[in-house]
Amino acid sequence: MSASQRSMTDRPLRILLVSADPDDRQRVLQAVQPEMPGLTVRQVCGEHDLDLASADFDMAIIESHLPWTDSVSVVHAIRTRFLHLPVIIIADASSTESVLAALSSGIDSYIVRVSSHLIGLPTAIEIARDRSRERQTMRAASLALRESEEGFRTIVEQSPLSIQVMTPDGWIVQVNRAWEKLWGVTSADVQYYNVLHDQQARSLGMMPYVERGFAGEAVTMPPVAYHTPESLKLGRKRWFQAHIYPVKGERGEIRHVIMMYEDITERQWATEDLQKLSADLMNAQEAERKHISQELHDELGQSLTAIRINLASLERDLATNLAPANRERLAETSMLADQMLQHIRELSHDLRPTMLDELGLLPTLRWYVNRFAHRLGLEVEFETFGLEDRLAAEIETVLYRIIQEALTNVSRHAQARRLCLHLERSLLRVIVIIEDDGVGFDVQRWSAAAAPGLGAGLFGMRERVTLRGGVFAVHSQPGQGTRIFIELPLTPPSVEKEE
Repeated sequence: MSASQRSMTDRPLRILLVSADPDDRQRVLQAVQPEMPGLTVRQVCGEHDLDLASADFDMAIIESHLPWTDSVSVVHAIRTRFLHLPVIIIADASSTESVLAALSSGIDSYIVRVSSHLIGLPTAIEIARDRSRERQTMRAASLALRESEEGFRTIVEQSPLSIQVMTPDGWIVQVNRAWEKLWGVTSADVQYYNVLHDQQARSLGMMPYVERGFAGEAVTMPPVAYHTPESLKLGRKRWFQAHIYPVKGERGEIRHVIMMYEDITERQWATEDLQKLSADLMNAQEAERKHISQELHDELGQSLTAIRINLASLERDLATNLAPANRERLAETSMLADQMLQHIRELSHDLRPTMLDELGLLPTLRWYVNRFAHRLGLEVEFETFGLEDRLAAEIETVLYRIIQEALTNVSRHAQARRLCLHLERSLLRVIVIIEDDGVGFDVQRWSAAAAPGLGAGLFGMRERVTLRGGVFAVHSQPGQGTRIFIELPLTPPSVEKEE
Protein backbone atom coordinates (compact mmCIF):
# COMPACT_ATOMS: atom_id res chain seq x y z
CA MET A 1 0.00 0.00 0.00
CA SER A 2 1.41 3.43 -0.94
CA ALA A 3 1.87 6.33 1.49
CA SER A 4 -1.11 8.14 0.01
CA GLN A 5 -3.26 5.02 0.37
CA ARG A 6 -2.22 4.62 4.03
CA SER A 7 -2.97 8.27 4.75
CA MET A 8 -6.45 7.92 3.23
CA THR A 9 -7.09 4.89 5.46
CA ASP A 10 -5.53 6.12 8.74
CA ARG A 11 -6.81 9.70 8.97
CA PRO A 12 -10.40 11.02 8.82
CA LEU A 13 -11.84 11.38 5.33
CA ARG A 14 -11.74 14.84 3.70
CA ILE A 15 -14.46 15.47 1.10
CA LEU A 16 -14.76 18.20 -1.53
CA LEU A 17 -18.51 18.79 -2.14
CA VAL A 18 -19.52 20.67 -5.31
CA SER A 19 -23.18 21.68 -4.89
CA ALA A 20 -25.25 24.86 -5.00
CA ASP A 21 -27.60 23.58 -2.25
CA PRO A 22 -26.26 24.83 1.13
CA ASP A 23 -28.03 21.96 2.93
CA ASP A 24 -26.07 19.27 1.04
CA ARG A 25 -23.05 19.59 3.34
CA GLN A 26 -25.15 18.63 6.37
CA ARG A 27 -26.78 15.78 4.40
CA VAL A 28 -23.35 14.35 3.54
CA LEU A 29 -22.23 14.59 7.16
CA GLN A 30 -25.42 12.89 8.41
CA ALA A 31 -25.10 10.10 5.84
CA VAL A 32 -21.41 9.33 6.40
CA GLN A 33 -20.38 10.34 9.95
CA PRO A 34 -21.91 7.28 11.68
CA GLU A 35 -19.59 5.00 9.68
CA MET A 36 -16.68 7.41 9.14
CA PRO A 37 -16.38 9.63 12.25
CA GLY A 38 -14.19 12.70 12.09
CA LEU A 39 -14.67 13.39 8.38
CA THR A 40 -14.61 16.96 7.10
CA VAL A 41 -16.64 18.36 4.20
CA ARG A 42 -15.64 21.50 2.29
CA GLN A 43 -18.50 22.75 0.09
CA VAL A 44 -17.90 24.65 -3.18
CA CYS A 45 -20.91 26.57 -4.51
CA GLY A 46 -19.46 28.21 -7.62
CA GLU A 47 -16.78 28.05 -10.29
CA HIS A 48 -14.64 30.69 -8.57
CA ASP A 49 -14.65 28.72 -5.29
CA LEU A 50 -13.53 25.58 -7.15
CA ASP A 51 -10.53 27.45 -8.61
CA LEU A 52 -9.52 28.61 -5.12
CA ALA A 53 -9.91 25.20 -3.46
CA SER A 54 -6.74 23.49 -2.28
CA ALA A 55 -5.78 19.98 -3.37
CA ASP A 56 -5.97 18.55 0.15
CA PHE A 57 -8.94 16.19 -0.36
CA ASP A 58 -9.52 12.45 -0.47
CA MET A 59 -12.81 12.46 -2.38
CA ALA A 60 -15.01 14.71 -4.55
CA ILE A 61 -18.84 14.55 -4.54
CA ILE A 62 -20.56 16.50 -7.34
CA GLU A 63 -24.23 17.44 -7.76
CA SER A 64 -25.41 16.40 -11.25
CA HIS A 65 -27.47 19.60 -11.74
CA LEU A 66 -25.32 22.71 -11.22
CA PRO A 67 -26.67 26.19 -12.07
CA TRP A 68 -23.28 27.52 -13.18
CA THR A 69 -22.00 24.63 -15.32
CA ASP A 70 -22.57 20.92 -16.01
CA SER A 71 -21.30 18.00 -13.93
CA VAL A 72 -19.11 16.59 -16.75
CA SER A 73 -17.17 19.86 -16.98
CA VAL A 74 -16.61 19.77 -13.21
CA VAL A 75 -15.35 16.17 -13.45
CA HIS A 76 -12.86 17.23 -16.14
CA ALA A 77 -11.75 20.23 -14.04
CA ILE A 78 -11.23 18.05 -10.96
CA ARG A 79 -9.36 15.39 -12.93
CA THR A 80 -7.05 18.15 -14.22
CA ARG A 81 -6.58 20.03 -10.93
CA PHE A 82 -6.71 17.18 -8.40
CA LEU A 83 -4.95 14.23 -10.02
CA HIS A 84 -6.35 10.75 -9.27
CA LEU A 85 -9.04 12.12 -6.90
CA PRO A 86 -12.02 9.70 -6.65
CA VAL A 87 -15.26 11.30 -7.91
CA ILE A 88 -18.91 10.52 -6.99
CA ILE A 89 -22.00 12.01 -8.70
CA ILE A 90 -25.27 12.82 -6.87
CA ALA A 91 -28.06 11.81 -9.27
CA ASP A 92 -31.77 12.62 -9.34
CA ALA A 93 -34.44 10.48 -11.00
CA SER A 94 -34.79 13.21 -13.64
CA SER A 95 -31.05 13.56 -14.39
CA THR A 96 -30.32 10.34 -16.28
CA GLU A 97 -28.75 12.13 -19.24
CA SER A 98 -26.22 14.03 -17.16
CA VAL A 99 -25.44 10.91 -15.08
CA LEU A 100 -24.85 8.78 -18.15
CA ALA A 101 -22.59 11.49 -19.58
CA ALA A 102 -20.69 11.61 -16.28
CA LEU A 103 -20.35 7.80 -16.22
CA SER A 104 -18.80 7.89 -19.68
CA SER A 105 -16.36 10.61 -18.50
CA GLY A 106 -14.88 8.27 -15.88
CA ILE A 107 -16.49 8.90 -12.48
CA ASP A 108 -15.88 6.26 -9.84
CA SER A 109 -19.41 5.87 -8.43
CA TYR A 110 -22.81 7.56 -8.09
CA ILE A 111 -25.64 7.86 -5.58
CA VAL A 112 -29.33 8.68 -5.97
CA ARG A 113 -31.05 11.57 -4.17
CA VAL A 114 -34.51 10.47 -2.98
CA SER A 115 -36.59 13.02 -1.04
CA SER A 116 -33.43 14.96 -0.05
CA HIS A 117 -31.76 11.74 1.23
CA LEU A 118 -28.41 10.64 -0.24
CA ILE A 119 -29.02 6.91 -0.66
CA GLY A 120 -26.02 4.59 -0.38
CA LEU A 121 -23.36 7.28 0.10
CA PRO A 122 -21.05 5.28 2.46
CA THR A 123 -21.07 2.34 0.04
CA ALA A 124 -20.39 4.63 -2.91
CA ILE A 125 -17.42 6.15 -1.04
CA GLU A 126 -15.93 2.70 -0.42
CA ILE A 127 -16.38 1.76 -4.08
CA ALA A 128 -14.72 4.99 -5.21
CA ARG A 129 -11.80 4.47 -2.84
CA ASP A 130 -11.33 0.90 -4.05
CA ARG A 131 -11.24 2.04 -7.68
CA SER A 132 -8.72 4.75 -6.77
CA ARG A 133 -6.51 2.11 -5.19
CA GLU A 134 -6.89 -0.07 -8.30
CA ARG A 135 -5.73 2.80 -10.51
CA GLN A 136 -2.70 3.35 -8.26
CA THR A 137 -1.95 -0.37 -8.41
CA MET A 138 -2.11 -0.24 -12.21
CA ARG A 139 0.31 2.66 -12.33
CA ALA A 140 2.66 0.95 -9.88
CA ALA A 141 2.51 -2.24 -11.95
CA SER A 142 3.48 -0.36 -15.13
CA LEU A 143 6.51 1.20 -13.42
CA ALA A 144 7.59 -2.09 -11.89
CA LEU A 145 7.28 -3.77 -15.30
CA ARG A 146 10.02 -1.55 -16.70
CA GLU A 147 12.34 -2.13 -13.72
CA SER A 148 12.11 -5.84 -13.05
CA GLU A 149 10.28 -8.69 -14.71
CA GLU A 150 10.57 -10.82 -11.59
CA GLY A 151 9.32 -7.98 -9.45
CA PHE A 152 6.44 -7.50 -11.84
CA ARG A 153 5.47 -11.17 -11.61
CA THR A 154 5.13 -10.72 -7.86
CA ILE A 155 3.01 -7.62 -8.32
CA VAL A 156 0.87 -9.45 -10.88
CA GLU A 157 0.15 -12.28 -8.48
CA GLN A 158 -0.68 -9.96 -5.56
CA SER A 159 -2.52 -7.30 -7.50
CA PRO A 160 -6.27 -6.86 -6.90
CA LEU A 161 -6.58 -6.19 -10.65
CA SER A 162 -7.20 -9.09 -12.99
CA ILE A 163 -4.01 -9.58 -15.02
CA GLN A 164 -2.87 -12.03 -17.66
CA VAL A 165 0.61 -12.20 -19.20
CA MET A 166 1.03 -13.56 -22.74
CA THR A 167 3.81 -14.41 -25.14
CA PRO A 168 4.29 -12.28 -28.29
CA ASP A 169 2.34 -14.91 -30.25
CA GLY A 170 -0.68 -14.91 -27.91
CA TRP A 171 -0.18 -17.85 -25.52
CA ILE A 172 -0.85 -17.31 -21.81
CA VAL A 173 2.21 -17.34 -19.54
CA GLN A 174 0.65 -16.25 -16.26
CA VAL A 175 -2.67 -15.20 -14.76
CA ASN A 176 -3.13 -13.98 -11.21
CA ARG A 177 -5.66 -14.98 -8.56
CA ALA A 178 -7.81 -11.92 -9.27
CA TRP A 179 -8.05 -12.99 -12.93
CA GLU A 180 -9.09 -16.51 -11.94
CA LYS A 181 -11.73 -15.10 -9.58
CA LEU A 182 -13.05 -12.72 -12.24
CA TRP A 183 -13.61 -15.40 -14.88
CA GLY A 184 -14.27 -18.43 -12.67
CA VAL A 185 -11.41 -20.47 -14.16
CA THR A 186 -7.88 -21.47 -13.12
CA SER A 187 -4.51 -21.03 -14.79
CA ALA A 188 -4.59 -24.74 -15.67
CA ASP A 189 -7.85 -24.20 -17.59
CA VAL A 190 -6.23 -21.65 -19.93
CA GLN A 191 -2.83 -23.24 -20.56
CA TYR A 192 -3.86 -23.96 -24.18
CA TYR A 193 -5.72 -20.68 -24.74
CA ASN A 194 -4.45 -18.21 -27.33
CA VAL A 195 -6.09 -14.78 -27.45
CA LEU A 196 -5.12 -14.28 -31.11
CA HIS A 197 -7.16 -17.38 -32.02
CA ASP A 198 -10.24 -16.42 -29.99
CA GLN A 199 -13.25 -16.31 -32.36
CA GLN A 200 -15.50 -14.70 -29.74
CA ALA A 201 -13.01 -11.86 -29.28
CA ARG A 202 -13.05 -11.39 -33.03
CA SER A 203 -16.86 -11.39 -33.26
CA LEU A 204 -17.10 -8.85 -30.41
CA GLY A 205 -14.78 -6.43 -32.21
CA MET A 206 -11.95 -6.85 -29.68
CA MET A 207 -9.35 -8.15 -32.13
CA PRO A 208 -8.25 -4.81 -33.69
CA TYR A 209 -7.34 -3.56 -30.20
CA VAL A 210 -5.64 -6.84 -29.28
CA GLU A 211 -3.60 -6.82 -32.50
CA ARG A 212 -2.49 -3.23 -31.86
CA GLY A 213 -1.28 -4.29 -28.43
CA PHE A 214 0.65 -7.23 -29.85
CA ALA A 215 2.13 -4.87 -32.44
CA GLY A 216 3.72 -2.82 -29.65
CA GLU A 217 1.11 -0.17 -28.80
CA ALA A 218 -0.39 0.54 -25.36
CA VAL A 219 -4.15 0.23 -25.89
CA THR A 220 -7.31 0.77 -23.84
CA MET A 221 -10.16 -1.40 -25.09
CA PRO A 222 -13.80 -0.21 -25.00
CA PRO A 223 -16.16 -1.97 -22.56
CA VAL A 224 -17.34 -5.36 -23.77
CA ALA A 225 -19.44 -8.27 -22.46
CA TYR A 226 -17.31 -11.43 -22.74
CA HIS A 227 -18.78 -14.92 -22.21
CA THR A 228 -15.94 -17.19 -21.10
CA PRO A 229 -17.84 -20.50 -21.64
CA GLU A 230 -18.18 -19.60 -25.31
CA SER A 231 -14.39 -19.72 -25.71
CA LEU A 232 -13.25 -22.03 -22.87
CA LYS A 233 -16.38 -24.18 -22.25
CA LEU A 234 -16.31 -23.07 -18.60
CA GLY A 235 -16.32 -19.91 -16.49
CA ARG A 236 -18.87 -17.10 -16.70
CA LYS A 237 -19.91 -13.91 -18.45
CA ARG A 238 -18.69 -10.49 -17.27
CA TRP A 239 -18.51 -6.92 -18.54
CA PHE A 240 -14.91 -5.70 -18.57
CA GLN A 241 -12.61 -3.01 -19.88
CA ALA A 242 -9.06 -4.08 -20.68
CA HIS A 243 -5.78 -2.18 -20.86
CA ILE A 244 -3.09 -3.78 -23.04
CA TYR A 245 0.60 -3.08 -22.43
CA PRO A 246 3.46 -4.60 -24.48
CA VAL A 247 6.67 -5.40 -22.54
CA LYS A 248 9.72 -4.62 -24.65
CA GLY A 249 13.35 -5.64 -24.33
CA GLU A 250 16.43 -3.45 -24.63
CA ARG A 251 16.37 -3.63 -28.44
CA GLY A 252 12.68 -2.81 -28.63
CA GLU A 253 11.52 -6.37 -29.21
CA ILE A 254 8.23 -7.43 -27.61
CA ARG A 255 8.90 -9.92 -24.83
CA HIS A 256 5.43 -10.17 -23.29
CA VAL A 257 1.99 -8.61 -23.63
CA ILE A 258 0.06 -7.71 -20.48
CA MET A 259 -3.73 -7.41 -20.32
CA MET A 260 -5.23 -5.79 -17.20
CA TYR A 261 -8.98 -6.31 -16.81
CA GLU A 262 -11.29 -3.96 -14.95
CA ASP A 263 -14.54 -5.66 -13.97
CA ILE A 264 -17.30 -3.16 -14.81
CA THR A 265 -20.22 -5.60 -14.61
CA GLU A 266 -21.90 -3.86 -11.66
CA ARG A 267 -21.30 -0.46 -13.25
CA GLN A 268 -22.75 -1.69 -16.54
CA TRP A 269 -25.83 -3.05 -14.82
CA ALA A 270 -26.21 0.29 -13.02
CA THR A 271 -25.97 2.04 -16.39
CA GLU A 272 -28.59 -0.29 -17.83
CA ASP A 273 -30.83 0.37 -14.83
CA LEU A 274 -30.45 4.10 -15.40
CA GLN A 275 -31.26 3.62 -19.07
CA LYS A 276 -34.37 1.63 -18.14
CA LEU A 277 -35.36 4.40 -15.75
CA SER A 278 -34.81 6.93 -18.53
CA ALA A 279 -36.97 4.87 -20.89
CA ASP A 280 -39.72 4.62 -18.28
CA LEU A 281 -39.58 8.38 -17.73
CA MET A 282 -39.80 9.02 -21.48
CA ASN A 283 -42.76 6.67 -21.80
CA ALA A 284 -44.51 8.36 -18.86
CA GLN A 285 -43.79 11.76 -20.37
CA GLU A 286 -45.19 10.63 -23.72
CA ALA A 287 -48.35 9.27 -22.09
CA GLU A 288 -48.82 12.55 -20.20
CA ARG A 289 -48.28 14.54 -23.41
CA LYS A 290 -50.94 12.42 -25.12
CA HIS A 291 -53.37 12.90 -22.23
CA ILE A 292 -52.91 16.68 -22.12
CA SER A 293 -53.15 16.91 -25.91
CA GLN A 294 -56.45 15.03 -25.90
CA GLU A 295 -57.79 17.19 -23.05
CA LEU A 296 -56.87 20.35 -24.94
CA HIS A 297 -58.39 19.08 -28.17
CA ASP A 298 -61.53 17.42 -26.80
CA GLU A 299 -62.47 19.60 -23.85
CA LEU A 300 -60.99 23.06 -24.24
CA GLY A 301 -61.08 22.97 -28.02
CA GLN A 302 -64.74 21.97 -28.15
CA SER A 303 -65.69 24.60 -25.56
CA LEU A 304 -63.93 27.31 -27.53
CA THR A 305 -65.61 26.13 -30.72
CA ALA A 306 -69.03 26.42 -29.02
CA ILE A 307 -68.13 29.91 -27.79
CA ARG A 308 -67.11 30.91 -31.30
CA ILE A 309 -70.39 29.59 -32.75
CA ASN A 310 -72.40 31.50 -30.15
CA LEU A 311 -70.46 34.68 -30.86
CA ALA A 312 -71.09 34.30 -34.58
CA SER A 313 -74.81 33.83 -33.87
CA LEU A 314 -74.86 36.97 -31.73
CA GLU A 315 -73.06 38.95 -34.42
CA ARG A 316 -75.65 37.84 -36.96
CA ASP A 317 -78.75 38.38 -34.79
CA LEU A 318 -77.75 41.65 -33.13
CA ALA A 319 -75.82 43.33 -35.91
CA THR A 320 -78.55 45.92 -36.58
CA ASN A 321 -79.40 46.60 -32.93
CA LEU A 322 -75.92 47.19 -31.49
CA ALA A 323 -74.08 50.44 -31.38
CA PRO A 324 -70.93 50.58 -33.58
CA ALA A 325 -68.64 50.40 -30.53
CA ASN A 326 -70.40 47.29 -29.24
CA ARG A 327 -70.32 45.64 -32.67
CA GLU A 328 -66.59 46.33 -32.78
CA ARG A 329 -66.08 44.78 -29.33
CA LEU A 330 -68.12 41.73 -30.34
CA ALA A 331 -66.09 41.31 -33.52
CA GLU A 332 -62.86 41.67 -31.53
CA THR A 333 -64.06 39.03 -29.06
CA SER A 334 -64.81 36.66 -31.96
CA MET A 335 -61.33 37.26 -33.37
CA LEU A 336 -59.70 36.56 -29.97
CA ALA A 337 -61.71 33.32 -29.69
CA ASP A 338 -60.48 32.29 -33.16
CA GLN A 339 -56.87 33.05 -32.20
CA MET A 340 -57.18 31.14 -28.93
CA LEU A 341 -58.74 28.16 -30.71
CA GLN A 342 -55.88 28.14 -33.24
CA HIS A 343 -53.31 28.38 -30.45
CA ILE A 344 -54.95 25.48 -28.57
CA ARG A 345 -54.86 23.34 -31.73
CA GLU A 346 -51.17 24.11 -32.32
CA LEU A 347 -50.33 23.39 -28.69
CA SER A 348 -52.22 20.10 -28.87
CA HIS A 349 -50.38 19.12 -32.06
CA ASP A 350 -47.00 20.04 -30.57
CA LEU A 351 -47.65 17.94 -27.48
CA ARG A 352 -48.83 14.89 -29.40
CA PRO A 353 -50.42 15.08 -32.86
CA THR A 354 -53.49 12.87 -32.94
CA MET A 355 -52.72 11.85 -36.50
CA LEU A 356 -49.60 10.00 -35.26
CA ASP A 357 -51.89 7.50 -33.52
CA GLU A 358 -54.65 7.56 -36.13
CA LEU A 359 -52.74 7.76 -39.45
CA GLY A 360 -49.18 6.75 -38.56
CA LEU A 361 -45.69 8.14 -38.88
CA LEU A 362 -45.45 9.03 -42.57
CA PRO A 363 -48.57 11.26 -42.89
CA THR A 364 -47.69 12.95 -39.58
CA LEU A 365 -44.14 13.66 -40.69
CA ARG A 366 -45.33 15.08 -44.04
CA TRP A 367 -47.71 17.39 -42.17
CA TYR A 368 -45.03 18.42 -39.67
CA VAL A 369 -42.28 18.94 -42.27
CA ASN A 370 -44.55 21.03 -44.52
CA ARG A 371 -45.58 23.15 -41.53
CA PHE A 372 -41.92 23.52 -40.50
CA ALA A 373 -40.76 24.50 -43.99
CA HIS A 374 -43.57 27.04 -44.40
CA ARG A 375 -42.89 28.65 -41.01
CA LEU A 376 -39.12 29.05 -41.59
CA GLY A 377 -39.12 29.57 -45.35
CA LEU A 378 -36.80 26.58 -45.83
CA GLU A 379 -36.39 24.43 -48.89
CA VAL A 380 -37.01 20.89 -47.61
CA GLU A 381 -36.43 17.65 -49.50
CA PHE A 382 -38.33 14.78 -47.85
CA GLU A 383 -37.83 11.27 -49.24
CA THR A 384 -38.91 7.89 -47.87
CA PHE A 385 -38.44 4.27 -48.90
CA GLY A 386 -40.19 1.17 -47.59
CA LEU A 387 -42.51 2.97 -45.15
CA GLU A 388 -45.82 2.14 -46.84
CA ASP A 389 -46.82 -0.09 -43.91
CA ARG A 390 -47.05 1.21 -40.36
CA LEU A 391 -44.34 0.51 -37.79
CA ALA A 392 -44.85 -0.44 -34.15
CA ALA A 393 -46.38 2.46 -32.20
CA GLU A 394 -43.35 2.79 -29.90
CA ILE A 395 -40.92 3.03 -32.84
CA GLU A 396 -43.12 5.56 -34.63
CA THR A 397 -43.13 7.71 -31.48
CA VAL A 398 -39.34 7.48 -31.10
CA LEU A 399 -38.75 8.39 -34.76
CA TYR A 400 -41.21 11.29 -34.63
CA ARG A 401 -39.65 12.74 -31.46
CA ILE A 402 -36.10 12.38 -32.83
CA ILE A 403 -36.98 14.13 -36.10
CA GLN A 404 -39.01 16.77 -34.24
CA GLU A 405 -36.00 17.53 -32.01
CA ALA A 406 -33.62 17.59 -34.99
CA LEU A 407 -35.79 20.10 -36.86
CA THR A 408 -36.14 22.18 -33.69
CA ASN A 409 -32.33 22.33 -33.48
CA VAL A 410 -32.19 23.42 -37.12
CA SER A 411 -34.66 26.24 -36.47
CA ARG A 412 -32.78 27.42 -33.35
CA HIS A 413 -29.13 27.07 -34.35
CA ALA A 414 -28.47 26.13 -37.97
CA GLN A 415 -29.43 29.28 -39.93
CA ALA A 416 -29.97 26.88 -42.82
CA ARG A 417 -31.61 27.53 -46.19
CA ARG A 418 -32.00 23.91 -47.26
CA LEU A 419 -32.72 20.68 -45.41
CA CYS A 420 -32.89 17.06 -46.54
CA LEU A 421 -34.77 14.38 -44.57
CA HIS A 422 -34.31 10.77 -45.65
CA LEU A 423 -36.10 7.75 -44.12
CA GLU A 424 -35.53 4.19 -45.26
CA ARG A 425 -36.87 0.96 -43.86
CA SER A 426 -35.29 -2.45 -44.39
CA LEU A 427 -36.28 -5.82 -42.98
CA LEU A 428 -34.60 -5.28 -39.60
CA ARG A 429 -34.05 -1.54 -39.15
CA VAL A 430 -34.98 2.03 -40.05
CA ILE A 431 -32.35 4.52 -41.20
CA VAL A 432 -32.84 8.28 -40.78
CA ILE A 433 -30.52 10.89 -42.31
CA ILE A 434 -31.03 14.61 -41.62
CA GLU A 435 -28.77 17.10 -43.43
CA ASP A 436 -28.74 20.89 -43.50
CA ASP A 437 -26.53 23.53 -45.10
CA GLY A 438 -26.36 25.70 -41.97
CA VAL A 439 -23.53 27.12 -39.91
CA GLY A 440 -22.50 23.76 -38.38
CA PHE A 441 -20.65 23.35 -35.07
CA ASP A 442 -17.69 21.65 -33.39
CA VAL A 443 -18.76 18.02 -32.83
CA GLN A 444 -15.82 17.27 -30.53
CA ARG A 445 -16.81 20.16 -28.26
CA TRP A 446 -20.41 18.92 -28.18
CA SER A 447 -19.24 15.37 -27.37
CA ALA A 448 -17.39 16.76 -24.36
CA ALA A 449 -20.65 18.43 -23.21
CA ALA A 450 -18.93 21.80 -23.29
CA ALA A 451 -21.29 23.71 -25.55
CA PRO A 452 -24.03 25.33 -23.42
CA GLY A 453 -27.39 25.52 -25.15
CA LEU A 454 -26.29 23.26 -27.99
CA GLY A 455 -26.02 19.81 -26.49
CA ALA A 456 -29.33 19.16 -24.70
CA GLY A 457 -31.36 18.39 -27.83
CA LEU A 458 -28.67 16.22 -29.39
CA PHE A 459 -28.09 14.36 -26.12
CA GLY A 460 -31.82 13.71 -25.87
CA MET A 461 -31.88 12.35 -29.42
CA ARG A 462 -28.88 10.13 -28.74
CA GLU A 463 -30.47 8.91 -25.52
CA ARG A 464 -33.67 7.87 -27.33
CA VAL A 465 -31.66 6.03 -29.98
CA THR A 466 -29.34 4.34 -27.46
CA LEU A 467 -32.25 3.11 -25.36
CA ARG A 468 -33.55 1.32 -28.47
CA GLY A 469 -30.13 -0.25 -29.18
CA GLY A 470 -29.57 1.97 -32.22
CA VAL A 471 -26.70 3.95 -33.71
CA PHE A 472 -26.50 7.76 -33.50
CA ALA A 473 -23.78 9.76 -35.27
CA VAL A 474 -23.30 13.49 -35.87
CA HIS A 475 -21.00 14.89 -38.56
CA SER A 476 -20.48 18.65 -38.63
CA GLN A 477 -17.88 21.37 -38.91
CA PRO A 478 -18.25 25.12 -38.42
CA GLY A 479 -19.47 26.63 -41.69
CA GLN A 480 -20.11 23.28 -43.37
CA GLY A 481 -23.58 22.25 -42.21
CA THR A 482 -24.63 19.24 -40.16
CA ARG A 483 -25.44 15.60 -40.96
CA ILE A 484 -27.20 13.35 -38.43
CA PHE A 485 -27.27 9.59 -39.05
CA ILE A 486 -29.60 7.30 -37.09
CA GLU A 487 -30.00 3.54 -37.40
CA LEU A 488 -32.83 2.12 -35.30
CA PRO A 489 -33.56 -1.63 -35.00
CA LEU A 490 -37.20 -2.65 -35.38
CA THR A 491 -36.96 -4.98 -32.37
CA PRO A 492 -35.89 -3.71 -28.91
CA PRO A 493 -32.56 -4.87 -27.44
CA SER A 494 -32.64 -7.57 -24.79
CA VAL A 495 -30.78 -7.14 -21.52
CA GLU A 496 -29.34 -10.26 -19.90
CA LYS A 497 -27.77 -10.26 -16.45
CA GLU A 498 -25.57 -13.15 -15.54
CA GLU A 499 -23.67 -13.89 -12.35
